[in-house]
Amino acid sequence: MFLHLIATFMTGVLAVSIVFVIGRLSKGRMPRYMMPIAAGLAMLAYNIWSEYTWHARTADALPGRMALVEVPPPSASPFAPWTYIVRRADSIKVIDKESVHANPKKPGFVIAQVYEIIRRGQTLKESKIIDCAGRRYANLSATTTFDDDGFPTNVSWQPVGAGSKLVTLACAVQPSTAKPAAAAPNTAPTSGDGPATAAGQ
Repeated sequence: MFLHLIATFMTGVLAVSIVFVIGRLSKGRMPRYMMPIAAGLAMLAYNIWSEYTWHARTADALPGRMALVEVPPPSASPFAPWTYIVRRADSIKVIDKESVHANPKKPGFVIAQVYEIIRRGQTLKESKIIDCAGRRYANLSATTTFDDDGFPTNVSWQPVGAGSKLVTLACAVQPSTAKPAAAAPNTAPTSGDGPATAAGQ
């Protein structure tokens, strides 16, 4: 957030400098009020650009172990009225490919950690069990119970389409084999264990 404010301020300074130089070259024929107008428009334009490119820039900055699986539906804000015309994405979901592991007693099922990175918000961690053959997934939480084979018994399965990146990427990873002792909360703020991103930009 701080770096974003600095970048916005410097954009305004650059715009004022350009208008000042043009004013000097025009020998004073450019009105003085053009400098604050130029600064305001430049800072507004930078903020709009930053908002609409945030999800792409954040995805590009992910470490190699992370992969983009979903961009939730774009949103609108009354503080940015232009978003009612063109919606913007304020969060992305990524999978930690190194977190994928399987239970040898239940072939075809994997468990993976998915992070929802929110612009100017906390990163949320979700544990998911994925049925590769059935193309469905379920969220795991602190209240999830497991049978003797380490398979969850009280989850709600959600079907996904053929184009689901979550299922495709999770099932394409060669997982380690481990029986889960317990599930992580399905939505918990990360504190250093999530992806390093510029989520606040």
